[in-house]
Amino acid sequence: MDDFEEMTQNFMRNQTIAKVDENTGIICGYVFDPELMNQFLSDPALQEMAELYGTEHVVYHLEPAPTP
Repeated sequence: MDDFEEMTQNFMRNQTIAKVDENTGIICGYVFDPELMNQFLSDPALQEMAELYGTEHVVYHLEPAPTP
């Protein structure tokens, strides 16, 4: 996890990593530089690693629910 935090500290903070099941994990954090995050996720080396391990990256944008 330290390597992950070191790689992402330039665009994200407050990371939480959770295991959902044997094949799924979730990383949540506050992304303060979405353009840099997109550059990181589109890096050919990261895409090659994802293909090698059969992983996929899906980005969701969460916002607080409106108050009534």
